[in-house]
Amino acid sequence: LYLSSGPMLTLGAISSSGATAMMGDTVAHDATFAANWQGCPAGAEVRIIANGTLLHTLAADAEGAYRWPMALHDANWLTVEIRSAIGDLLAVTNPIYLSQ
Repeated sequence: LYLSSGPMLTLGAISSSGATAMMGDTVAHDATFAANWQGCPAGAEVRIIANGTLLHTLAADAEGAYRWPMALHDANWLTVEIRSAIGDLLAVTNPIYLSQ
């Protein structure tokens, strides 16, 4: 589930064991995470956040995707947001939780 004022945004993961997770799920193995977005306005950015700390900031073209690996010990939860060029929140995902 995600909240949005326009852009589409998804967050998912596939673990090293092949299990998949979506927003709201818990991952119990190291995983590769994926954020996908569409419909972003000019100047927007995608922000990857783990445990409340900004991990990655990416220019949000109108449509795009980003993938990155994470180990269970890297964070307890992970979410993605899209912000406008002036910092307004445009979209945010529910988190995916990481737990052993």
